Amino acid sequence: MSEGRATSFGEVSEHYDEFRPGPSDAAVDWLLRPGLRDVLDLGAGTGALTRLLVARDLTVTAVEPDPRMRRTLIDRVPRASVLAGVAERLPVDDASQDAVLAHSAWHWADPARAVPEVARVLRPGGRFGVAWTRLDRDVDWVAELHDRLRLGLSGSGSHRRSHAFDLPGDAPLGAAEGPHEVRFVRRFTRAQLVGLAGTYSAVIVLPQDARTALLARLRDDLDADPRLRGDTGIDVPLVSRCWRTERR
Repeated sequence: MSEGRATSFGEVSEHYDEFRPGPSDAAVDWLLRPGLRDVLDLGAGTGALTRLLVARDLTVTAVEPDPRMRRTLIDRVPRASVLAGVAERLPVDDASQDAVLAHSAWHWADPARAVPEVARVLRPGGRFGVAWTRLDRDVDWVAELHDRLRLGLSGSGSHRRSHAFDLPGDAPLGAAEGPHEVRFVRRFTRAQLVGLAGTYSAVIVLPQDARTALLARLRDDLDADPRLRGDTGIDVPLVSRCWRTERR
């Protein structure tokens, strides 16, 4: 992926925080294990996972490269320690973390460089977990909705690499467990679905006029859908695909 895509989300950081779905508590339960205390949220964005970790009374370090995303994260999740950094150069000490988790972020990392960094900061037996949350396209009407939200743009929405988790052969980690799928629903209004489409990187990098026109056409399309009439919204099935492994 291009660096432009990877760094585009900060432009819409507040919308990203409002509209992008985070994982369910059940997904976090599977990624973690009892007794963990110090957890690093890698590629934390605006804190979709961070706030769930903080709510468990964990000591959370959120690492995010984009300063605009960090500002929103600091504002929305003040109990986390927020640091600038990337997966390939984590700004924490050796063996300082009981777990490193990444939600909807690992596909931006270079595993050959990032996995040794994750292993460096984990304590022996520490947990490394990744997850991606998306619309559940195994449901026919949700697959249709996903295509509509992509707005005909190549590369918008979840990237193919999001659905795989491969570790280098020499990684000091155990065999990865997964994918483990956790399904849940979130209620979206028409406006929230348009907002979600506006957080896809392929939309963000468009010129402003083109972006506005595309989202206006999507709004008209969704307004015409009888399932979305009214102001209460619709329950949209989501799925978190999760993997986990442990430091040897």
